[in-house]
Amino acid sequence: MASSQSEAFEFEGKKYEIRVTCGGGRISVRAYRGDLPANGYEYSVDEDTSFDLTHVTGIGAVRHLMKQAGSDVENKVYESYLREKAKRVVLNSERCSKRMLRLAMRQCRF
Repeated sequence: MASSQSEAFEFEGKKYEIRVTCGGGRISVRAYRGDLPANGYEYSVDEDTSFDLTHVTGIGAVRHLMKQAGSDVENKVYESYLREKAKRVVLNSERCSKRMLRLAMRQCRF
């Protein structure tokens, strides 16, 4: 059976929530704004690894993932990723268009 917990925070006047869900042997952490994910990232750890990290090394894996999820929202990490990805798509499409134009020009030679 799945269980969950959450922690709210505010950034740039918007309310966010870090939600932790457990089920199927995994613990998942994700940032939400309202009912929608705040970005494309989801962080997870299996329950055994989380237990081992907490009890053997003292590192709270879930707490660490929650902090990372909040930090990524505040640092706009996903938005930066999307901007870079869009640049690559534009560059690739420009290269493709130029290549197609050169091929078409070659075929039109008399």
